[in-house]
Amino acid sequence: MRPAAKVLTVSDSVHAGHAEDKSGSALARVLDNAGFDVTERRVVADGVEEVAAALRILAQDFTGLVVTTGGTGFG
Repeated sequence: MRPAAKVLTVSDSVHAGHAEDKSGSALARVLDNAGFDVTERRVVADGVEEVAAALRILAQDFTGLVVTTGGTGFG
């Protein structure tokens, strides 16, 4: 059985449908190639509250790996 992983992409433009989630797709491929089963991918807009809420949801009752990508960094 492969370990589970979830991917969270933080991006205003992807969340709004203006851009493709390239980093999330690439990360999911890397995790798959490393032997993980990516069970969920989620996209949220930039912002502390949005990211924190998504991480809480993804981590609730989950014992696998949660990985994030994207974001604008310090603004």
